[in-house]
Amino acid sequence: MSDPTLFSAGFNGRPTGSDALFRSFWMAGYEGADHVNSAGVQLSMNEANHHWQRLESDYALLAQFGIRTVRESIGWRVTEQMGDAGFARLRAHAELAEKQGIEVIWTLMHYGWPADIDLLSPAFVQRFAAFAEKVAMTLRGVSDSQRFYQPVNEISFLSWALSATGLMQHAMRDPSWANGPAVKLQLVRAALRACEVIEQRDPAARFMHSDPLIHVVPPPDAPFELVQAARSHSDAVFEAWDMLSGRAEPQLGGSARHLGIVGINYYHDNQWMLQGDGPLHWHLGDPRRKPLHHLIEAIRQRYQAPMLLAETSHVGEGRGQWLDDVAREVMLCRKSGMPLEGICLYPIVDRHGWDDVSHWHNSGLWEVEVPCAGAGQSPYERILCRPYAEQLWRWQEHLPGGPRPTAEVSSL
Repeated sequence: MSDPTLFSAGFNGRPTGSDALFRSFWMAGYEGADHVNSAGVQLSMNEANHHWQRLESDYALLAQFGIRTVRESIGWRVTEQMGDAGFARLRAHAELAEKQGIEVIWTLMHYGWPADIDLLSPAFVQRFAAFAEKVAMTLRGVSDSQRFYQPVNEISFLSWALSATGLMQHAMRDPSWANGPAVKLQLVRAALRACEVIEQRDPAARFMHSDPLIHVVPPPDAPFELVQAARSHSDAVFEAWDMLSGRAEPQLGGSARHLGIVGINYYHDNQWMLQGDGPLHWHLGDPRRKPLHHLIEAIRQRYQAPMLLAETSHVGEGRGQWLDDVAREVMLCRKSGMPLEGICLYPIVDRHGWDDVSHWHNSGLWEVEVPCAGAGQSPYERILCRPYAEQLWRWQEHLPGGPRPTAEVSSL
């Protein structure tokens, strides 16, 4: 049941208008990872689900939801590998977005990097800065609109994935990657240097840095050491943001300007028990879960910066209910005055697994008609998930967004 106090006095959050940070509160995120997976396969997720091939029609679909702000990944590895053609593609992408009135938050590095660079070498930072400069020059040449950049996607997650898992098997892998703090420092160093060169070429640029927001609890009747360990795991989410903002490792040169907008990535499995065998189940209402608005309040108090729910979604039949729960939490955030500037549905178009290309997650607002031998369907056609769409239309009446296109959605 809906909480009537959320909707009292016509509350609709801060209106989307001249004081809004983005063109639309509701946003679409396109999965763009381009790393090398555990089997050594080079991924390009924007090509795998045909987003780059269907860019114009993908953007046209957003109009029915009033979405005018999107997150896109340029892909350092993919784009540099393409040479001049990569930047020509980027320019054409930006021109199409401008033509359709779409504002883009551009991610430069989405896990992948060129194969001939050692991650922990000075050349990594220098080469990334050169790439960032070329990106800024390309995008600024398209229009005078303000641009948003995320230099490195999910620094904390990427540091963990590279140092503690086998999810990514880039070339020139080195045992030194096992040093997670060193990897995180290097990625922050690269992100800060990219911010500096982007500002030189695009002085009005705004920055966003996203990472997963997590909550870890100790096992029942845990000793003090495990209670502290669980707290340390939860607090690790702040490390990259602290360095980017200058709160930690000030010799790196971070500042509030570099941090910019805090991007919060939040999924059903972002809360778990230390030494457990899975998440604190959202769909079962695990009482150890902490409400999302409490987690976001901690970020507000720490950074006093604009925030964006930069990634959120669920899979299968749970997509609509997940959006309903998240939107209620966001409503509480905004009602208490938190500067939460938007919700990005990520991915907006379905994607396959990183390691299993035959497994599609059914996680998008639009699913993908996967080609099948002998079938007559149009390959990669977009199929709207109706329960998800209906929750989005419903919540756009109470959180800022485009007008509901029809009266078919049931009332609150």
